[in-house]
Amino acid sequence: MKLLITEHKNAGKIIPSKSQEQVKAAITSVASFKKATATRDAILDTLRNKYGWSDTVKISPDSNISITSHKDDVGLCIQTGNVGRFYADLLKLEFLFNQERIQAAFYILPDKALSKLWSANIANFERMKNEVSIFSKILHTPLYIIGIPRI
Repeated sequence: MKLLITEHKNAGKIIPSKSQEQVKAAITSVASFKKATATRDAILDTLRNKYGWSDTVKISPDSNISITSHKDDVGLCIQTGNVGRFYADLLKLEFLFNQERIQAAFYILPDKALSKLWSANIANFERMKNEVSIFSKILHTPLYIIGIPRI
């Protein structure tokens, strides 16, 4: 499977290659991408159990707002839901970056074709790539964005 990848602010040079390999391996190890929740769970199970990525990470002790995972100063968000949620994810990652709790982040989501298979109005790689470009002057967090293609 050929993953779709784009970078914002040279994330590929900041994120250790070992972490990049782990995340890509976790995605490509998924047996089926037919259901959004099952896809998300399979990726996270591999990252946590095989590679030592964390459970969800609260961005503040005063809130239940969290990101999907974290390891070695790198945040991770997996978005398999509504397109409106990726804006919240970007804010959370930007907050953690500004607090110097992460140096960069992975952002994993389906491509447009796979998102349509899952449901209507699901976040997708093509839209994310375009909107990160639009907001590039105010998004400072280096992002390594991975799109899961429909097979």
